[in-house]
Order: sequence, then C-alpha cells, then structure tokens
Amino acid sequence: MISPQSKFDQFIDGQAALFSDDEVMGLHLFRTKAQCMNCHSSGYFSNNQFENDGTSLLGSKQEDLGKYLVTKDPNDAGKFRVPTLREVTRTGPWMHNGSLTSLQEVLNFYSKGNSEISQKKSTVHEGITLTSQKSEMLKFLDLNEKEITQLEAFLGTLSTKTQRLTPPELPK
Repeated sequence: MISPQSKFDQFIDGQAALFSDDEVMGLHLFRTKAQCMNCHSSGYFSNNQFENDGTSLLGSKQEDLGKYLVTKDPNDAGKFRVPTLREVTRTGPWMHNGSLTSLQEVLNFYSKGNSEISQKKSTVHEGITLTSQKSEMLKFLDLNEKEITQLEAFLGTLSTKTQRLTPPELPK
C-alpha cells in the first residue's frame, strides 16, 4: 500500500498548526502513557517484529498459532507481525483475526492490557505442547475516555483521504 503524505507528515514537516489540541495530546499519549511507541515506532509506525498480544486463543476452537505455523519454533506460538498504523482508520477490522471492529475497541483492548488473558495458555499441536504468553509490554494502562478519544484523533492523522487516481495519458 502506498500512503500519500498524511496530516501527521505535514505536522512533522513543520506545519504544527494543522493539529488540533486532541491530536497533539494523542501524539503525546502515543509516545508516553499509552506506550504505543514500544511496538509502533519508525516512520511507518511498526517495529517490523512479531509480538504476542494474547489473542491467539490457544486451547479454544478459534486458536491461531501465528508465526509458529511458519517457523515451527515453539517460542513463536501466538506471535503476529506488528502492523503499520499508516492508513489505520481505513484498515479495519483490526487484530490478526478481525475480532475488533472499531479503533475505540482496539484502544480499550490495549488500555486494559488484554487483562482477560493474563495467564499462560497452552495447546497441543502435532504432538508438541505449545504455550503462549502475551508480551510483557502489554500492561494495564488505565486510559480514561478522554485519552482514548485523543489517541483515536491522533491515529486519524496517520490516514489520508481517499483519492481518485487519474492514470497518465499514454502515447498512442
């Protein structure tokens, strides 16, 4: 996917007046209290790594072993690639399995540190017992409603408007 210059890019290029107060606060939260920068770093807002956010649902009918299915390394059970946040408002539903249908749900999920899956889960796959422990980076953040709204406002600056591309006229 090619992402044209976003409002965030313009802000970084010195057009600070483009951001609303909520977008500025959302950026601040992204970098500090919300800890989003831990995984969504770099210019494309991903660390290009595989992380375990506790959504593999091991031991259930919906289990997804993630990277393990490719590498066969038990340490990779439940790990999924950290996606870019560029164009994030246009890429839902979110999570590897599409289980979250709004950005507010995603932000609440991370704010709670995926608290419903705090202990190790296990499953047996092809005779191998696999366990999955969510990343220690996922912690209870206790973001309030205003902070969730501000983070969502900031994330909106990473997306661009739909543009109709006009193909160039080719020589005859």
